[in-house]
Amino acid sequence: DGGNWTVTLEPSASLRIPLGSSFTILNAGSGTITVAEGVGDTLFYMDVGTGGQDTLGSADLGPGGYCTIYRESATNWFIMGAGITP
Repeated sequence: DGGNWTVTLEPSASLRIPLGSSFTILNAGSGTITVAEGVGDTLFYMDVGTGGQDTLGSADLGPGGYCTIYRESATNWFIMGAGITP
């Protein structure tokens, strides 16, 4: 698909992903997938090249990119992968 998409990490009360779980997103299209934090959540970007981390409001996943999103706690999410623009 050539369109742009947004995936929002919903607040803990409305999302049934257990703590310690992760999932992967692969952008096989030509558009951008934006991963956005939900209300009260924090999205941390993990730079696998440097080991650094930063907080984000959202991250963009470009065409051909992939990311793994890990739920660390009720309000903390970590995103890492390739083709991510923090």
